[in-house]
Amino acid sequence: MSPSATAARGWLGSQPVPVPTGPRPQCARSSGIPSPSRRAVALSLGAAAAALPLLPARPSRADDRNGSSSRPPPSDAGSSRFGAQATSPAGQLERDPGAEGGEQPPPKPRRERRAVAPVPTVALAPGLRVSKIIRGTWQLSGRHAGDQYTDRTRGGEAVADLAAFARGGITTLDTADNYGPAEALIGQYLRLHPWNSPATTIATKLSYINEEQMAGVSRTLVEYAVRSCLVRTGRQRVDLVQLQWADPARYRKWLDVLKWLAELREQGMIGHIGLCNFDVPSLAKAMDARVGVVSNQVQYSLIDRRPALYMQQAAQSYGVKLIAYGTLAGGLIADKYYGVAAGKVRLDTASKQKYGALLHQVGTPPGGLAGGAAAAGGGSWGFMQEVLEATRAVGERHGGVSSSAVALAWVLQQPQVAAAVVGARNALHVRDMQAACALRLGDEDMLDLDAVWEGAPNPPTTDIYVWERGGAWAV
Repeated sequence: MSPSATAARGWLGSQPVPVPTGPRPQCARSSGIPSPSRRAVALSLGAAAAALPLLPARPSRADDRNGSSSRPPPSDAGSSRFGAQATSPAGQLERDPGAEGGEQPPPKPRRERRAVAPVPTVALAPGLRVSKIIRGTWQLSGRHAGDQYTDRTRGGEAVADLAAFARGGITTLDTADNYGPAEALIGQYLRLHPWNSPATTIATKLSYINEEQMAGVSRTLVEYAVRSCLVRTGRQRVDLVQLQWADPARYRKWLDVLKWLAELREQGMIGHIGLCNFDVPSLAKAMDARVGVVSNQVQYSLIDRRPALYMQQAAQSYGVKLIAYGTLAGGLIADKYYGVAAGKVRLDTASKQKYGALLHQVGTPPGGLAGGAAAAGGGSWGFMQEVLEATRAVGERHGGVSSSAVALAWVLQQPQVAAAVVGARNALHVRDMQAACALRLGDEDMLDLDAVWEGAPNPPTTDIYVWERGGAWAV
């Protein structure tokens, strides 16, 4: 077989497709051969069609209704497009003896899809309302594609999904100046859907995540970052600007940034000022600056309860609302991972890698695992299976809602939590988010979920984001 013929197999099967060799044939016009007339071509095609065997006529709808269909009877083989089925000599399908009045297994109950109300809005501060579920746009930064069949984080698909979230009541968008094209995609969405603009709230972050950025910040750079957000989103004002600072304890210039943001707020470029990942001591300093901080965005989920140790009480005393992110641990708190072996879980997005490291920290005992426990599937993924088992049980108790909805509802019912940021690679999760807002967990549900946390192999005892900054996890 020639190489060219072998290369032409493609998807057609094991038989090679012959590839013509030799000089390329010339068309009639270039070779000087007179082209046939249309009438000659039609006559030749008609003759070829007449030579084909006749096919049975397709029955009309009226024939089907009157029972006079001319379809051929089923063959003895009983084959169909769905596979072969056993038939009797008369050509009828063989039935289970129990089907004619005998005992049959009870039908499986079918859960009806109940109507779910849109996600409601809540007051984050005077003059600022946000949807209770906030669409996170870290997934639009280009590092969260994951499965190509479910990824809708780029271009027109991402814009269309923003509109789908808005139809579900999720009208607040959380973004940042270091989320790649996220702010530009939001602007494109608002330009293509101008009727959604009045109800859309934008919360961006100014992120200073390394020493060079923290040391070199200036008022000019801060104003430039805010103006850039306004240009990309097509807005006259950013509703909420949240300051994200890598190390508030060592680099104190963030206090100047807060004052500059307050000046921009006076100029009408900013609506409100918030924080992101500020621990209790830094929050206290920010409140002493009296710039009107209204919120602090913190990591909070069933596998990371550090805000409950110190931050909740501090935020309550200062009148600051908490915005929770990481509520689904990068998508790991989901029914599809229940019963799945650890070796089959792919950490194929930046968020899964981040929360996979967190899960390893909280789910692995300080001294490591003994050989028997590791062989039995213990450790961090074993802890995650316990979390999923509890969320599934609670979900069944409430009519079969998903583990994701249970986990979200748990976060939303924590003290001082006003809203939860949920990043998603597509709009298929909107219904779960709506269900989470409608779900009210009772005392029994809370106790069951708390029992799993009490059995965590390595629970933290330090403030939020201390471990991420290189500090201790537990003391």
